[in-house]
Amino acid sequence: MIPSTPLFGPNGNRPPRSEVTIFNKLRECFVDRNDFVCFHSLNLTRHEYKRFGEADFVVLSPYGLYVIEVKGGGISVSGGRWTSENNEGVHNISDPFKQAHGAMQAIYNKLKDTGQIKSVVDYGHTISMGYGVIFPDSFWSAKGSEWERAHICDRADTKNVERWLKGLMSFWRKKDFNDRTFSTDELKIIEHFIRPTVEYAESLGQKLERHDESRVGLTEQQYQILDFAEYNPRGLFWWCWDG
Repeated sequence: MIPSTPLFGPNGNRPPRSEVTIFNKLRECFVDRNDFVCFHSLNLTRHEYKRFGEADFVVLSPYGLYVIEVKGGGISVSGGRWTSENNEGVHNISDPFKQAHGAMQAIYNKLKDTGQIKSVVDYGHTISMGYGVIFPDSFWSAKGSEWERAHICDRADTKNVERWLKGLMSFWRKKDFNDRTFSTDELKIIEHFIRPTVEYAESLGQKLERHDESRVGLTEQQYQILDFAEYNPRGLFWWCWDG
């Protein structure tokens, strides 16, 4: 899991309970393998119809890349409008299948436009990509033209999320007529691009500039103290210098 604990929102908001539940379920999947990676709360800068998008979970494995959307509470859909119900009432929500598909497409677009991995990603030929939706609090039996049962993990399926993921990957690989698997090197390249580890050290010039600014500030403070002492002969000063 990247990160190793659920990622808080930009304002320090705690992630929804349903996401934390699925985070823990996904962490228990494929524990005997080291070539499966799951990213939580992935920002999407190349979304088709949103200025800013997000994928709840992205699973990267030798068998492809899969976006997972999570919708907690009681779920209803009528006339194409989706709602979720919890202790705080009923809330309008986005179509989770369109959300997941849009997130998948945004990730693909970003991967394809990156020269370093352009040879790795060629939609429909060298990579299997797909999406699924998890309803951890609801049982799902409805059939519809806008989803397949393989796309859906309901409350019953969450008892064995690993089995559902295997079925989801198999569904999309068959749909794409794709039996290719990623090599370890390819997985590392994509993993680093999706959520890189970056560290830039402060330059020597910047350190010297910051040190000079500190010295100037200290001199000005010393002048203030001397001015105060001139008019207050009985003043008491305590000076601490951190060299």
